[in-house]
Amino acid sequence: MKKRKALFLVFAVFGLSILIRLPNLNRPISDHHELNTAVVLNCILSWQEGGGAGKFNYVPVLNFQNEGDKTYGAPVSDQNGNYLYISFGPGWCVIPAILFKFLSITANPLNLEIFNLLLHFISCLLLFKLCTELFTSIYPGNYSPNLFVCSLFLLNPSLLWVMGNAYSPGSAALPFELTMIYFFTIMLRDPVQINWKNLLFALIAGFGTIYCDWVGVFLAFFFGAAFIFLRKKDHKYRYAAWVFLLLIPFSVALLMAQYVSYAGWEKTSEILSHRFLYRTYSPGEQGISYLLHWSAEIFFTRNLPLILVLGVGLGILKRAGKLKNLSSPAMKVLLISIAVLLIHNLCFLGWTAANDFSVMNYCIPFSILGGAIIIDLAQPSMRWMMLSGFFILSVLEYYYFNRPGANDRKGQPYATYQLLGEQIRLIARPDEVIFTNSVPAPQGWYYANRTYFQASDSVRAKEIFQSFKQKHAVFIHLKEGRVTSIQRMSK
Repeated sequence: MKKRKALFLVFAVFGLSILIRLPNLNRPISDHHELNTAVVLNCILSWQEGGGAGKFNYVPVLNFQNEGDKTYGAPVSDQNGNYLYISFGPGWCVIPAILFKFLSITANPLNLEIFNLLLHFISCLLLFKLCTELFTSIYPGNYSPNLFVCSLFLLNPSLLWVMGNAYSPGSAALPFELTMIYFFTIMLRDPVQINWKNLLFALIAGFGTIYCDWVGVFLAFFFGAAFIFLRKKDHKYRYAAWVFLLLIPFSVALLMAQYVSYAGWEKTSEILSHRFLYRTYSPGEQGISYLLHWSAEIFFTRNLPLILVLGVGLGILKRAGKLKNLSSPAMKVLLISIAVLLIHNLCFLGWTAANDFSVMNYCIPFSILGGAIIIDLAQPSMRWMMLSGFFILSVLEYYYFNRPGANDRKGQPYATYQLLGEQIRLIARPDEVIFTNSVPAPQGWYYANRTYFQASDSVRAKEIFQSFKQKHAVFIHLKEGRVTSIQRMSK
């Protein structure tokens, strides 16, 4: 298959992926799996209310800027009462904020979803280019493997959701991550490619990845270690090793400098320590086995169609004795990269068990290996049967977890947070601290355009209110998402 035809079909598959997601686009921000969508929208809106992101040194904040939205003295708040969110690098908030400001685009769920779709498409094109490097020596002039890989990448249910409704740090990092892998690949294949230009691009891509998602640290370490292992074959590999290994302290130091410049060293270290413990092995009463169980369930369910393609395809090729292409150096590196991703997920086990997007990066090596398997199947009919089965299973799984319509698969309305937030917005005054008997959630904060806190009843709200600096507060009692009573209080 010629390159132009393959690219045209990739465009068509991307269009198909949009059609699949169309019933869910612009849906109200709902359960905890879409929490990050609300986080970044709240951050952008808060920056705008506070006079621009530069006023906060581009450090993400969750609360809005009314006096009643501030919380002083909390472990994650700064001296100005702002709730800082620095679990990851700030890039996943900074990039859409800059783009929206430059294009005069409103920060709302639909525009963020469109931006997310754009990231998915850019990532697919970068993956197409990466596949050209991986498959050119095996299938010269044939771009069918590129098409198969990109189809698996575009239609996998994990990315259909994560690169659609559920924007996350991984979404913003994905194009940088693929660029980083691309330059690693070309330098690995041919040391002649190790020059200042490619090393600079690799450095920028690596920094962009780490600036959005911690997975970049693990990949940079793996790439640097691989080049150290190969240094005796060619002295140029030493230069590449130094770039990838020094990339880690360089990127982390810049991140820390940005956070410290706004919040100070003591508060930054306090928040990062708190978040690190929460993201790693803080299972509470459930125990480590509970976290492993949920991590495994997320891993296998969200990657199920790709795992089946790999399993069935490998079985067919093994029986036919056609596994030689999978033993190439590039494919071996891909297999090792899966182990690196597993280490990343195990190091942040608490985070892995709680977030579906924590396993999205496996779509890169799984899609490439799946495409390599499909192209090696002897009969064209078998290839299309494999792709058709993958497509049907992906669509069924996507709609199972993201049911179109007014309610989710558990029967809960998608508009629950929207209804809650809109009621709070009408009731609360700018200088009032808001308490409700509902669990605080960034999704509700977005629709309220306010930050609210939880109290079981008005008596408890009065007790908590005493620790706040503000003079006025309101307790809003809710039952089944509807306001049943309002009680105002003052000091």
